[in-house]
Amino acid sequence: MSSSPHSAWQPTLNCSLQQCYVSSNANDSCRLSSTPCFNYRTSNNITYCAPASICSILESCDNITYRCASNTSICVVNSCCAQQVVCLPLSMVNFCESATSCPLTFISQSFPVGFLPTSVAVGDFNCDGKLDGIVANSGSNTVTVLFGSMNDIIGQTSFPTGVNPQAVAVADFNRDGNLDIVVANSDDNTLTVILGNGINDTLGQGIFSTGTSPQSVAVADFNLDDKLDIIVANSGNHTVTVILGDGVNDTIGQRSFSTGKNPRSVAVVDFNLDGKPDVVIANYVDNTVTVLLGNGANDTIGQATFPTGGNPRSVAVGDFNLDGKPDIVVANFGTNTVVILLGNGVNDTIGQKSFSTGINPQSVVVSDFNLDGKPDVIVANFGDNTLTILLGNGQGSFTAYETLPATGNPSSIVTSDFNGDGKPDLVVTNYYNSTVSVFENFCSSNVL
Repeated sequence: MSSSPHSAWQPTLNCSLQQCYVSSNANDSCRLSSTPCFNYRTSNNITYCAPASICSILESCDNITYRCASNTSICVVNSCCAQQVVCLPLSMVNFCESATSCPLTFISQSFPVGFLPTSVAVGDFNCDGKLDGIVANSGSNTVTVLFGSMNDIIGQTSFPTGVNPQAVAVADFNRDGNLDIVVANSDDNTLTVILGNGINDTLGQGIFSTGTSPQSVAVADFNLDDKLDIIVANSGNHTVTVILGDGVNDTIGQRSFSTGKNPRSVAVVDFNLDGKPDVVIANYVDNTVTVLLGNGANDTIGQATFPTGGNPRSVAVGDFNLDGKPDIVVANFGTNTVVILLGNGVNDTIGQKSFSTGINPQSVVVSDFNLDGKPDVIVANFGDNTLTILLGNGQGSFTAYETLPATGNPSSIVTSDFNGDGKPDLVVTNYYNSTVSVFENFCSSNVL
């Protein structure tokens, strides 16, 4: 394991005053800036640098299986954040700078799923320590679970949902250590919550009402009661609905908030750095993003609206200029661009930039794909069957690196490390040929 100023949680440690480093033979160090960084270590001794400022938004992970509920998080056993093991969002790793990068190479293979897949999430559904893919199939009203085995799929099973499922997310809602699934069903205005049993089946499911035509779903603890809640973007009545969980298998209430017209995508981040989850929403019709600032008690303390390109379809977050403040990336379906909105750490932006993509960008993800310590962006382009790779320079700008061929009109993309080699891979849903493609990242470097 690489060395660092701390090797375990210390209740008296002043996290905000420490800088982290790794050993000189690793050729890596944390970025010297006003953002303090720390060395986080996973159960298999892979080290990551990340800022201490994210401590307030980290979730606990299972200390036996080392699984995280989030699609793009890793379980770390050593940090200054908490005594228990916690989940570190991979996008937050990009706050810290590494010395070297690597040439990107992706190799893909495809697997059949249900009819017209629209959304994919990632998690360890059967508790075998290997990531699985969970796919919402809009044409067959099902979710398909693809059971992973490092770099292959060894089986699958499907579960019924509501009508026209458009989005899927995973989390442990009833706190039994097993991963559960939540699906947004557009045509019957519901959420389906499927409780997993930790093997390859379910303990049952619940159905909850939403606004009109739910299109996107995310999970966070909005009222800070240590129980996971759900937020859904309702494109038909221009709202988001927050559904508060009871930590078992029911809800304790819900509340809706106005957005722009036709919200199609939602992401959760602590935008103003007050330790409370906020929400970013892409509004498809009026070409804006809405930021709703949470108060930690199921209400907001304000909202802001920012212009984007035409028909924003997908939103994600990362720290693109490495200043320790969350930024926003939006994929604009109508103008074939992504727009980067740089946050000021309060409730505003300090500028934006636009970059070209393929035709009809439908989904966007953020991670450090070439392992240089700077966040990159990959976009799934529905209209021309491609993936656009944009490499970040750590100053809020990007360079087009390569266009990867996709197939069947890619509709959704997520990133996680599927084969356990420390490199972020991709899973893409292919809408019209009813498959998913796994893109393994063969970037060669010694950074991670």
